[in-house]
Amino acid sequence: MRLISVILGAESDKSRTQSSLSLLNYGYRYFETHRLYRANEVLKTARIWYGDQEQIAMGVESDIYITIPRGRYRDLQASMEIDSEINAPVAQGQEMGVVNVKLDDKIVVNESIVATHAVDDGGLWIKTLDSIKLMFK
Repeated sequence: MRLISVILGAESDKSRTQSSLSLLNYGYRYFETHRLYRANEVLKTARIWYGDQEQIAMGVESDIYITIPRGRYRDLQASMEIDSEINAPVAQGQEMGVVNVKLDDKIVVNESIVATHAVDDGGLWIKTLDSIKLMFK
């Protein structure tokens, strides 16, 4: 965790230094930073229709970090909202949904979930089978 302090209106350099140290100590004492998700880590897989694969892996594009009050990590609640029907073709990095992380019913992280790899169109046979499956779904 990196902290920066800015003290304005201090009467002297010593006072400014002391106030800055107090502020930084407060930050390090009462807050902590956690990595929630790694870039390209598979968070969820879902069915993909009309593609050359049946499943698509999804994750976040970059590492997700959060700074929260110390001792509150277990109070975080994560939820994912994924598109209900995913159809090929899908490009790597294409948005598939979002992940929300809440602390005390307040959203503190809202990040896009993306495809970790590309999925091309399936052949005519796969498209026909998937169309039939979707009719009876």
